[in-house]
Amino acid sequence: MTTTLLDVRDVALAFGGVRALDGASLQVTDEHAFWGLIGPNGSGKTTLFNLVSGIYRPDSGTVGGTSLKRRRGVMPGLGRTFQHPRVFPALSTRENLLAASGGLRTRVAEQRAADLVDLLELRPVLHRRAGQLSIGQQKLVELARALMRDPELVLLDEVAAGIHPRLRVQISEHLRELAGRGTRFLIIEHDMGFLMGLCSQVYCLARGRTIAAGTPQEIRDDPLVADEYLGRRHRD
Repeated sequence: MTTTLLDVRDVALAFGGVRALDGASLQVTDEHAFWGLIGPNGSGKTTLFNLVSGIYRPDSGTVGGTSLKRRRGVMPGLGRTFQHPRVFPALSTRENLLAASGGLRTRVAEQRAADLVDLLELRPVLHRRAGQLSIGQQKLVELARALMRDPELVLLDEVAAGIHPRLRVQISEHLRELAGRGTRFLIIEHDMGFLMGLCSQVYCLARGRTIAAGTPQEIRDDPLVADEYLGRRHRD
């Protein structure tokens, strides 16, 4: 039985006179492990993530899904990373993970952190301050933080951007292993090779609206998607 993890319907959000989102919709289920979200710069992708994760509230439309059911004011079914890693620079890798345990019992949190350290190969930097790590290593720490409460769905905002190609491959392998354990991912990524190599379904945003949805090949072949990325107005 397919479960809907995230259901975004016709969301709109404006900042002053700028409409960041203007009727965007998408649905993520557990049927596929990896879902992609693409679009030109300024199309509303990160704003949509901010709505889903509760940083913003939509002016209209709805955001729901089983991953967003609240318990005691938190959303245990949802994890999130950011385009620029948000780690605690003065804390060690281990301390960063434990800080994201979200009220788990101490023993459970410590075991969860240890499992993620091994899975994401973070043991060499376990006791180093996060602020001393490379951007790629910080992204792995942030991914581990997002996974601390074992979420059903994780939002990844350019997890592969600005890192060494070897680490990009490593992150891809880690994500596949996590998907094999049941975690689902919605990914914003400008590296089309990375994204299309992982995702079974992809949504495309432009000017705050969902303009296309389908398999990677269907998205590649969609003339409207091509026009938006080339900066031309689509003509029938």
